[in-house]
Order: sequence, then C-alpha cells, then structure tokens
Amino acid sequence: MFEEDQTENYSPLERLRHSAAHVMADAVQSLFPETKLAIGPAIETGFYYDMDIPQHLSLEDLEKIEAKMQEIVARNEPFVRKEVSKAEAAELFQKRGEIYKLEIISALPGDTVTLYQHGNFVDLCRGPH
Repeated sequence: MFEEDQTENYSPLERLRHSAAHVMADAVQSLFPETKLAIGPAIETGFYYDMDIPQHLSLEDLEKIEAKMQEIVARNEPFVRKEVSKAEAAELFQKRGEIYKLEIISALPGDTVTLYQHGNFVDLCRGPH
C-alpha cells in the first residue's frame, strides 16, 4: 500500500498512520455515503479524519467501520499520486458534494494540487503514503 517516492522527512509509522486515515475515510464514506470529508493527518499518537457524518455513530457502526477498513486493507491497493489543476480538483469535489474540500482547495497557494487514489477512493492530499 505504500508508495516508494516522497519518503523524505516521513517515518514509516507516519506514512502508515496517514494511509490509515485515508482507509478510515474510505470505509466511512462507503458505509455512510452522505459523509463529507475535511482533513485526515497522521499525528504523534495515531491519526484522525475530520468528517461530517449526518448521524450519531453507535458501537455497532464503529465495528462495521473497522470491518470495512480491514476489507479495504486486504485488497492491498496502491496509493497513486496525481497532480492536477486546482480547477480540475474543484470540479471533482464539487460533483461529489465535498464542500470542505472545496474550501481547502480555494485556500491553497499555486495552481495545482495533489490527489491520492486507492481503489475508487480519491482524496486531496500532499502525501506521502
């Protein structure tokens, strides 16, 4: 699941945690498609993903998310980096109703951004994984 480039300044643990955040976001959106994503970084003690889920999660929901994450990891799909124009990224996330991604894109400097894809999941991300 790890890419081989862009490893400078990132430990294997940081990269694993970052990838885990993406896998979790993918799992949550698969189970709750109306979920809107913001950011999902690795942090010193693990990872998190800021997301807007339009319902309260139960213990059963958390178990489903964990199972979906395990399913995604078992597919062993690579993280593929793609550099695109901000306009192209905005169009993609606009079609998906990802309002928080649109806010982030508009605040970023420059004309291009990077996306990472694994399977059908695509996220705005500087990487690496």
